[in-house]
Amino acid sequence: MRCKIAAKGTGWQSFYLRQTAAKAGAGSDGRDARTVPAPAHREAGQVVKFTTLSVLTLVVCAAAHAQGTFPVTSYGAKCDGTTDDTTHIQAALNAAAAAGGGTVTLPGATCLLNSNHQSSHPWFFYNLHIPSGVTLQGTTGSRLLQGPRGRHAMVSGATYVQNSVLAVGNNYQVVTYNGARFYPLNAITAGNNSVTLSTAGNASHFGVGDVISVYETNPAVSHCDVCATSIVTKVTSSNSSTGVVGLADPLVRTMSTPFIANQTSNTAHDIAVSDLIVQGAQPLSILETYNWTSTNVQYLDDTTIGGGNLDGNIMNTIQHGTWTGNTIDIVPGGTYTWHQEWPQRNSYNNKWSGNTIRAASFGGGEYAGNFTFTGNHFYLEIDGTGGNFALGAKNVKFDSNDVHTVGNQTAAAPWGSIITDVNAPHAYYPYVSNVQITNNTIQCVADGNNCLLLVGHGTVVSGNTITATGSATGINVAYSSAQVTNNTINLGNGIGILLNTLVNPTTVASNTLTGTGRFGIYVRTPPTRDAGGGGAIYNNTITGFAIPLYAPGARLGPTNIPRKNIH
Repeated sequence: MRCKIAAKGTGWQSFYLRQTAAKAGAGSDGRDARTVPAPAHREAGQVVKFTTLSVLTLVVCAAAHAQGTFPVTSYGAKCDGTTDDTTHIQAALNAAAAAGGGTVTLPGATCLLNSNHQSSHPWFFYNLHIPSGVTLQGTTGSRLLQGPRGRHAMVSGATYVQNSVLAVGNNYQVVTYNGARFYPLNAITAGNNSVTLSTAGNASHFGVGDVISVYETNPAVSHCDVCATSIVTKVTSSNSSTGVVGLADPLVRTMSTPFIANQTSNTAHDIAVSDLIVQGAQPLSILETYNWTSTNVQYLDDTTIGGGNLDGNIMNTIQHGTWTGNTIDIVPGGTYTWHQEWPQRNSYNNKWSGNTIRAASFGGGEYAGNFTFTGNHFYLEIDGTGGNFALGAKNVKFDSNDVHTVGNQTAAAPWGSIITDVNAPHAYYPYVSNVQITNNTIQCVADGNNCLLLVGHGTVVSGNTITATGSATGINVAYSSAQVTNNTINLGNGIGILLNTLVNPTTVASNTLTGTGRFGIYVRTPPTRDAGGGGAIYNNTITGFAIPLYAPGARLGPTNIPRKNIH
């Protein structure tokens, strides 16, 4: 039986806006802020109201949906590929949310989204908003197709627009976390599952199940845009006598004078999409969401549109995200000129497995942590554009993936790369550590550049097979220490392993290097002391290079002996 639309009304969302100019971008240095200027008459700290993500549709259904299932066809969607289904699908999503959560189902056909709604940002628009507690479930042949009228034209005074097919988050395009009220904490240590309020009584502001964020500074004072964090998680206990607040996840970064905020009202939660194709100018934009799952979804960016209407999927401040069996790509006939970010801006505990991703670059950072990438397939369509795969977070396990270069990464030589542990200014380096790049297959074309560029502290590179052509360097260890062991590196005429500075505790051991270039292992700035201060180079098998091991001027002592290398 069909459900009838009973009434429509306008919803309101209150949030704090920092008085900063709107800007956008992507990368570990935080240039992707979604902030808008506040009205000139606004007092400092005043809450500003905007009409939010969509017009709320109140639905009265004549028949109960068994087991919380809401078919979009019951709400008037035809999914014939020609009729605009936007309003009807949104009605099903809203009905599921009003029922306390549920699964909205799509038929195995194309549902045209040929109308759009403005978000709280004047340049950003969307087709569908998925509320908290709702799963959007497709089946074989399900497609959400953004039509030409589903994209808003360029706004007067704007340099670009964003037209998202799926919007996820209470306010998916404007950062609200920085505007929460922050309370000072005592010093915190990474690995601990609790924090202590400097004023014990302030623990009363945090209840079990609340979502909290732990910041290095108070944004109201530091005016940080992308702010350093230690964790975003849930509260497991709270004691206003002692000031101790228990956390569901351990702290990621040690901080001397941190702050805590309750982000529950700002956070969307428990949202999933599965088994469908999402196609449009920007398939997905998600912000400030806890418990997100994407399974067997094809996110297809229509780059043929042009006209300042393009951007990769936006993924910011996602906690406990699971990404399995998805495809991120462009439509046939498009061009790979866009950067695709993975969850960044204080995202924690995300797992990526069995996904296929094609983009000019793929990366993240912005104080993220606790990520695993296993069994994924990455195709970097770079061809000199300067793109790479940037890991850029703390506690990252990149294991058993395959990475392919399409084209030739020649930009930014000699510091360009196919994969890097950090792609950000030097000030960000201390926030990245414990990156493990293991058991991957890497096909590399990067003349004059690097297959792997390591600049973070203590990065582990082990068990990988790197195959390169031309003049690419296999692994470049720059600025900091690393553990490079048990890798198989097959090169053209480039350097096998380049150590810009042999620092303690760098280890290069048990690698197999084959190539036709001049140097197998090259130490650019070796240690000069007889003992201490250096790493170790040993048990490497080096064949085909004119000079297997080169460390000019080195006075090799007990702790930095290049011993037992096989030439």
